[in-house]
Amino acid sequence: SRSNERIKAIRALQDRKTRDLEGTFFAEGTRVLRAALDTNAHIELAVVCEERLDEDEAAVANEFADRDIPILEVTGPVFDALP
Repeated sequence: SRSNERIKAIRALQDRKTRDLEGTFFAEGTRVLRAALDTNAHIELAVVCEERLDEDEAAVANEFADRDIPILEVTGPVFDALP
């Protein structure tokens, strides 16, 4: 739900000061996420809305799982509330 602490923390990343303070940002898009995987970037958490994944996105999500990257599954309305 939108009141989940992880969701609140992700939404807070809309603020540049929060991103700078945390040293974290929210990335989206298959190309960006694939590049992060290809360069072995540190990924703290993957947020996934399974009902909206296309084939390429599902492949990226499966790779997150294969690499033991934590995955937070959310509903469509919660996903829409993210930055």
